[in-house]
Amino acid sequence: MSEQIYEQVESAITSHLHLGGRGGNMTVHGMSWDYPVGIELGNIVLRDSDCGLVKPTWEITTDEWRERVEHYGLYKKVGFWSFVPADDPAASTIAFCERHPHSAGRELYKLRMEAKP
Repeated sequence: MSEQIYEQVESAITSHLHLGGRGGNMTVHGMSWDYPVGIELGNIVLRDSDCGLVKPTWEITTDEWRERVEHYGLYKKVGFWSFVPADDPAASTIAFCERHPHSAGRELYKLRMEAKP
């Protein structure tokens, strides 16, 4: 079972996915996000997903990883503090809109014009 977890962690690292979790006092919407940076001595090394670059890392076990994935899931970061579930098919479109709001507004306008009878 651990081998499957390690494969999932490696996939999350290469895909830049974030692990959801229960937030503390300073998190938005009661959620926190961490991202895996490696595997050391059988444990998964995580880092906080906030914008700071000099953050400490910590380790969790494969069992803790499995529990958090089952309970909270894996997420894609689409904006500064915007996360969507990793399996959301609209994630890349949402990320585009976050990065280019002027283009997103133009596309939304076109869609509304096409949808009018």
